[in-house]
Amino acid sequence: MKFKSLLIAGAVALLGTASSFAQVEINLTGSTAFRSAAHSTILDVLGGQGVASYAHTGSTLSGASQAVFTGTFNAKTYIIRTAWSGSTAGISSVAQQTDINVLDETIAVPTTAGAASQATGTKAVKAQFAFSDVGVALSNDPTANLAGGPVGVVPFIFAASSTAPAELDNMTDQIFAALYSQGQMPLSTWTNNPADDPVASPSTGRYVLPFGRNNGSGTRATALAETQYGAFTAVQQYGADTVTAGAGQPINSLGTLGDGGQSSGGTLRNILASDFSNVSGENYVAIGYIGASDGATVISNGGKALKYNGVEFSIDNVINGSYTFWGYQQLYSIPALDADQTAFDTALRNAIPNNLGSNFVAISALKVTRNGGDGGPVSPN
Repeated sequence: MKFKSLLIAGAVALLGTASSFAQVEINLTGSTAFRSAAHSTILDVLGGQGVASYAHTGSTLSGASQAVFTGTFNAKTYIIRTAWSGSTAGISSVAQQTDINVLDETIAVPTTAGAASQATGTKAVKAQFAFSDVGVALSNDPTANLAGGPVGVVPFIFAASSTAPAELDNMTDQIFAALYSQGQMPLSTWTNNPADDPVASPSTGRYVLPFGRNNGSGTRATALAETQYGAFTAVQQYGADTVTAGAGQPINSLGTLGDGGQSSGGTLRNILASDFSNVSGENYVAIGYIGASDGATVISNGGKALKYNGVEFSIDNVINGSYTFWGYQQLYSIPALDADQTAFDTALRNAIPNNLGSNFVAISALKVTRNGGDGGPVSPN
């Protein structure tokens, strides 16, 4: 009997040891605008810099389109993968359980120092979570059955390229509707100078061209809803030769994308931060809607943030309600999470307010509330 008891005790001990080394896999997708805060929060949940291991595409973790993290949480080893495709595309991936492509951690091996992975190895997985700049109602799956809710506030800006004159400093709902429905506007719309009208003065006039995101983007849905243009109304947008373009580099050629657009905020950011002064002999001004965090790159390359309906962008103006081009950041999940996924979900939501950085706002800091969903009126709390 004693020997049998020892065997049972040993088995229990082994089970406990196995349990402590159990591996949990978490996959996230969705908003490119929120990826910097999401990556910081994941790192925090897994113990922080120097404790958790990670790898990512691109030059920085904050702007990476894909990343993979490993670390200990809740007495288990967690592997957390991210692949940012856009808010409404992310909602669709989780709701329909379609595959997303993530970094393969056996190829892009995470390290505590973190590394930009040049590996091309990816694998297809199912996502349990999606960050979104908009609610389900403005997604491509408006009746999706998902759990979750708001975890922060994402401000957006209208950014203009470095070729914009001082007089071009404001975006209004009326100008937005004209620009994005027609596909171009004369610079004289802003300057009130006939010399800036390409029709009246072909030798000196210039066109302002609209750029933006594809219809899988929450940034796009937010912009179209906020300006009252219509979240599902078709737009006319331009695309750039991104092979020769890039932040601070010249744009050599342009083409219309019609209702299409860029698949990530990072790509749009680099286009708007490019030089439009000599595109096949023409000098253009580019305007686009973009997350405030990505907008910093445009500004650092000579571009600028425009006022929206006469109000300058600042975090304080978001908080007090005078600047309204923002959306609630949602964190959605599959309806039924298991215990390990639930523990991670809770920890992630609790850690987000401390990892928002300077370009996002905690909901608790807002002195206003948006009513009636995305694009709805903003009123004092």
